[in-house]
Amino acid sequence: MKANEIIAAITTKVKSDLQHHVEDLNHPLTAENAENVAKLIGNAVLSAAGEGFKTYLLQNEPRENTIIVDGKKYQFNRVCDKEIQSTFGKVVVPRRLYQDADGKSFVPLDAAWNMQHQFATIEVREAVLFALSLMPAKEAHQVFEKCSPFNIAESSFKKIGDQICGILEENIDELQEAIRQEEILPIEETQVVAVSMDGANVLLQEPGKKKGRKRQRPGERKVATEGQFDSPTSYKNAFVGSVSLYGTVPLDEKAPLRLQSRYHARMPEDKALTLKKHLEDEVKSTLSLLPQDVKKVFVSDAAQGIWKDVDSNPLFDDFEKIVDFYHTTEHLSKAAEAIFGKDSTEGTAWYEKKKSLLLESENGAEQVFRSLVYYQQGWWYPKERREALNREVTFFRNNRSRMEYKRFRDNGLPIGSGVVEAACKSIVKCRLCRSGMRWTRCGGQTILTLRALVKSERWDAFWMQYKKVYLQKSLQNAA
Repeated sequence: MKANEIIAAITTKVKSDLQHHVEDLNHPLTAENAENVAKLIGNAVLSAAGEGFKTYLLQNEPRENTIIVDGKKYQFNRVCDKEIQSTFGKVVVPRRLYQDADGKSFVPLDAAWNMQHQFATIEVREAVLFALSLMPAKEAHQVFEKCSPFNIAESSFKKIGDQICGILEENIDELQEAIRQEEILPIEETQVVAVSMDGANVLLQEPGKKKGRKRQRPGERKVATEGQFDSPTSYKNAFVGSVSLYGTVPLDEKAPLRLQSRYHARMPEDKALTLKKHLEDEVKSTLSLLPQDVKKVFVSDAAQGIWKDVDSNPLFDDFEKIVDFYHTTEHLSKAAEAIFGKDSTEGTAWYEKKKSLLLESENGAEQVFRSLVYYQQGWWYPKERREALNREVTFFRNNRSRMEYKRFRDNGLPIGSGVVEAACKSIVKCRLCRSGMRWTRCGGQTILTLRALVKSERWDAFWMQYKKVYLQKSLQNAA
C-alpha cells in the first residue's frame, strides 16, 4: 500500500537520524540539553517528513519508457534531480525527464502537481508572498531563517514576488469579484456605507523632475541653484480607496461603530483610473447586497481632483458628501493664524469657538465662512497673512456645503476620513517608503495588491481564488 510505504520511509528516516545522536538524547535534563534535544528531534522530524513527502511524489512517477501527452510521443531520456523548497525544508526529488522528436522536454511528475518552472511548493509561496506584503525581502528572509524550516534565499523571495506580478495584474478583477461573491457582509448591523479615497507619494525608479537644490559631490566647483532639475528617480502619487461599513453610534459615543473596511491600492497612474474602477466595483457590489435605504457617504479631504470626479460620477449622486472634519480644522487653524497672528491667545480662543460652532450649529460652516469674510474685508494684514486668509476664505466658500457636521453626526454618519488616511500610511507608506526604497510600477503594485488584501482581511479568500486561477494558467501553458 502507498500509505505504508510513506509511513515506513518516515519511520526509518527519523530513527536513522536520531540514532546518530543517542548520546545527546541520554544527557541529563538541563536548560542547555533540553534546547539541544528539542533541535535534534525537530530536525529529525522535519527531515523524516521531507522523506515521506518525497516517497509520496515518487510513487506517482510514470515508469514507462514512452508516454503520450496531448497527442505527442515523448521518450524517456534521463533522471534529473530537482531541489524543492517544501514546508519541511529542502527536498531533492529525482524525476524522470522525457523528450519528443523535436527535443522538447517534459517532466510528468512536475506537471502532475503543477510545479513546472517552480522551485517552491504552493504553501511556501503563500508564506513568502504574505511575508513580502508585510516586510522587505531581506527582513522576511531573516524571519524565515530564524523561525521556519523554509531557509529560502533573499533572492528567491524577490523571484517568487516577480512570478505573481503578471498573474495578479491579468486576473485582479476576476479575483476580486470572486472574493466578493463568497463574502458575507454584516447586513443587519450596517447602517452606513462610507467611501473614501486619498493618495501618498511613492519614489519610483524612473526619471522625473525634482524641486530644490541638486546634490553636489565633494570637489565639484559648479554651484547648484534652487529650482527644478532632472533626476533618475521621481516621486508620484499612489492612491488608496476604501469602502467601510458602519453600525449605530454606541452609547456615550459620537461616531458610529466601524464594522469592516475593504481597501484597494494602486501605484501612480494618470487620473488614477484603475483605482477608481476597482473602488466603483467594490461600491456597486457592496450596495447590491445592502438594503436600498442604507445611508451612503463619500468622505475625503478637500482635494479638488477627488471631489471633481465624485461630483461628476452618477454612482455617488445620492451620497452625502463630507469634507473630513479634521482636515477642515487644519484650515480653520491656518485661518486663525492669518487673522490674529501666530501663537495668539485671541486666535486660539477664536479657533476653539469656531470649531465648536462647526460641530454644534446647524449652519456652523456658513457662520464660520461669514466670520472669515468679515475679517478679510474689514481688517488690514501684511501680504503673507492676507494671502493665507484669502486661501482659507476660498476653501470654506467652496466646501461649506460638505461641512454640515452637526446634521451629519445627528444622522449617525462618520465625519472623518481617518480610515483611508490610515490606510495610506499602513498600506503604502509603511511598506513602500522606507529609507532607500525605490520601486518599479510592477514590483510596487504587487506589494500594494497583496498588502491591501491583508489589510482587508481577504488573504485566505484571495489565496483560494488565486490557486484556481494559477492552476488554470499552468494547464493552459502546459497545453
